Amino acid sequence: MIEGIEFKNFKCFRRQPIDLAPLTLLAGLNGTGKSSVIQSIIMLSQLGEHSYAMRGPWLDLGTFHDMHSYFADDAQTKVDFQLDKGVPASFSFTMKDTEVSDLNVDLPGHVFRALTFLSADRWGPRVTMPIADDRDWPHHVGRHGEYVAHFMHVYGTSEIGARVHPHGVGNANLPSHPASSSRLLRDQVTAWLSEISPGVTPDFGMIPRADVSYSSYRFKAGTDTTPLFRPTHVGFGLSYCLPVIVALVSAAPGALVLIENPEAHLHPAGQTAMGRLIAMVANAGVQVVVETHSDHVLDGIRIAVKRGHVSNDKVAIHYFSRGENGESVVSSPTIDPDGMIDEWPDGFFDQGILNMAELGAPREEGQS
Repeated sequence: MIEGIEFKNFKCFRRQPIDLAPLTLLAGLNGTGKSSVIQSIIMLSQLGEHSYAMRGPWLDLGTFHDMHSYFADDAQTKVDFQLDKGVPASFSFTMKDTEVSDLNVDLPGHVFRALTFLSADRWGPRVTMPIADDRDWPHHVGRHGEYVAHFMHVYGTSEIGARVHPHGVGNANLPSHPASSSRLLRDQVTAWLSEISPGVTPDFGMIPRADVSYSSYRFKAGTDTTPLFRPTHVGFGLSYCLPVIVALVSAAPGALVLIENPEAHLHPAGQTAMGRLIAMVANAGVQVVVETHSDHVLDGIRIAVKRGHVSNDKVAIHYFSRGENGESVVSSPTIDPDGMIDEWPDGFFDQGILNMAELGAPREEGQS
């Protein structure tokens, strides 16, 4: 697990420490550093596995010059990581004009062998999807979710336990559910997908000779079920959230999952359910870092805390804004055991309240 990161002259940060928890939620204005936190973690992973940082299988950060902060107060860029058990890791270089010197990488012997990253630009509905090659397989569902059908076709019948079932399987303090006896990956994924779209059941297959995989969906129709529909006939939400659900539910304790905008194309109830899932996965021993613009995802996490699905001390919240000089500023509200948050910085998921206040205010004279 990563316990903390300290940035020096990295991208939008001049000096900035960030504490990480089993579940870390990154929120705030666009262009203020949320993605930079995730990118720094991926950079460390790429350094550990491929001996290069900027351009790798997970992301392309461009050049050293691109990473050196506009707000830098000296020529050095450095990112320090504090891993669990006090293990340090770091990456640094010195920038002089466009020349790079003093490149230094200090890594432990193993770095994030079980990392999954799901980008904000996930694939939408597609009739067919690729089959992962030997380099990518079988570690993840793909940064765009492009291998999710292949992954589920191969591993759908694997037993994963029931630690994150939406209806509390394996937790004596939570109500049972008719499907609670199932510990298979496909059934756990279906259970969570049904939290997003009630009555949906996904199906997965492969055409090996064509090197493609595919998914399809059926729905409850009274006492019967519909035929299978192509993803292009069921909307964007299911295709966007499916790889997120699969990545979270299939992650083993000790894994690290990075997700950008898990709420994309989901209705508010689905976003809230996604927050609950994220919290329960973190409670089961997976470290999850989430970038979100959704107050419903935050509320799902808060509800999970209140219900006892995750301890409040396993959740870290960071809100990113921009200071007077344009430099990124980070506030870190805390959450109590009842799911209440101790402070709400300006701009921190308060737009709904501001909108309601304006709608409730009397019309000003002269307004049409």
